[in-house]
Amino acid sequence: MISGRRTLAPFRLPVGAILMALALAGTPGEGEPPIALARADLVQAPTCAWASGARMPQSLFSMASAYDGDEQVMYLFGGLNKDFAVQSFMQAIDFSAATDPGDGATSTRRAGTARLFGATAFYRPSTEADEKGTVYVLFGSKDPGTPAGTGAVGGRGENTVYAYDIETNAWRVVATSGVALGERLFAAAEYDPVNDVAVVTGGVKKCSIAEALDGSPCVADAFETLILSFNETGDISAARGPAGGPRTVHSHTMVYDPTNGRMLVHGGTTNGTATLDATWALDMGDLSGLAWGRVSAGGGPSVAGHSAAYWPPHEWLVVHGGAANAPATNRENVSTRTNALRFDPAGAGWTDLGATTSPTERMGASAEYVDTGPWQAVVVAGGRTRFDARGSSVAADYTSLTCGDSPGATVTPIVPTATPDPGGATPTFTPEIPIPGPSATPTSPATSTPTPPPAHPDAMACPRLDIKVPRAVIDAALANPAAVAGWGHYCWHHLKPSPFNQLRRALDITNPNKPYHPMYNPLVFKCGCL
Repeated sequence: MISGRRTLAPFRLPVGAILMALALAGTPGEGEPPIALARADLVQAPTCAWASGARMPQSLFSMASAYDGDEQVMYLFGGLNKDFAVQSFMQAIDFSAATDPGDGATSTRRAGTARLFGATAFYRPSTEADEKGTVYVLFGSKDPGTPAGTGAVGGRGENTVYAYDIETNAWRVVATSGVALGERLFAAAEYDPVNDVAVVTGGVKKCSIAEALDGSPCVADAFETLILSFNETGDISAARGPAGGPRTVHSHTMVYDPTNGRMLVHGGTTNGTATLDATWALDMGDLSGLAWGRVSAGGGPSVAGHSAAYWPPHEWLVVHGGAANAPATNRENVSTRTNALRFDPAGAGWTDLGATTSPTERMGASAEYVDTGPWQAVVVAGGRTRFDARGSSVAADYTSLTCGDSPGATVTPIVPTATPDPGGATPTFTPEIPIPGPSATPTSPATSTPTPPPAHPDAMACPRLDIKVPRAVIDAALANPAAVAGWGHYCWHHLKPSPFNQLRRALDITNPNKPYHPMYNPLVFKCGCL
């Protein structure tokens, strides 16, 4: 049991698309013509640049990372050093007092989990205003199968889940039930803060670096998507998720898109040789009817072992680095590019951000989106250069990507340069459901005074909500309640409609005891107001 943890709410809140602005975005999926990239002479893009931050206590790659948006701390767990030795360090980058992205305070916290590399992690906030949240670390391997390891082959995945309670500064092994998690590494897991569930995708049962360097690439195993729910003690129950999607893939990334209430998965590899440029989306609006879709936006980076984060104000999926072919082998070609998949009314499309002072090659790095209020950035920590006869070097500091509005900057569509390695066939995928296309919301002329749209007659805002949330955000939510989590759902989804089980129509913050945040503490429709 997690020390000091209180009982969670008795039911889970289903989620619709999370309101962040007046416009919603998306793209059609496989089976429909891809949305063309927006014309470079019509679409403006911010100017982006990378800047080095403080030196990390340990120079590692293949770490698991999670960002605590409440305390503004980025956590990193385990990983490999330049000699391929597995580490159990837990490192932290504290941005709570940082005046700019390069000002984060780096440190090594108490001993981390068991020695793991290739694990995945996510942060789950507490439902109590006076308590800190929990970081979950899942899967990974204890032995990369190198001379520094403990076995001749190594690289076997684990199915253990660890929880780090930030309040008590203590670790524990999490009890799991339901569907078997599977023994895997290089999988992806991400948390949905409105439904209070986590999603798990992909992975490989065994991936020996020694064998990969000797010419045996790591082939992904078929793992079904899992939906993880939590009980009052923070233990996990796993259920089968939707079929299809990133089922047979590893070394991919998955991030949560709070603007549209969905998971976004990009890249990875199936056969350990060719890398993927595919992007999948999982709409979390109805947990009883989840289905994977493909985002049709050509020209994306074909990479594995890359890092990714979602930038809500821009509605970007930011992807950096990764191997363009043959990841974790001596034939890999590691990218230095920073790309963004835009979701906007002009169309979904990939953009080369053209970031200046781009980091060196980064394979197996970790990325998180950091928003402190005064500034926002994508922070990348760890990672290594490509394997070659000289070995590889590991990044010693963290690096931050910042983007400021620049009227003179234009979008540069990506021209793919990576060619799939001829050593393996390119994987094929079964088409999935289409994703609804974007829709622009008309705006008033710049010279006129904006008029709030008429409110839906059945929607109401909780008293004094405008003290915590901008009035424009509240007005937009009341005018288009279907774009906000919880709308159209009954108070208790497992019970039949009745006078005692009516539709939710009270607009409030997910956790009224904490400040409003469109990603970590968004608006939601509830049964009533506190």
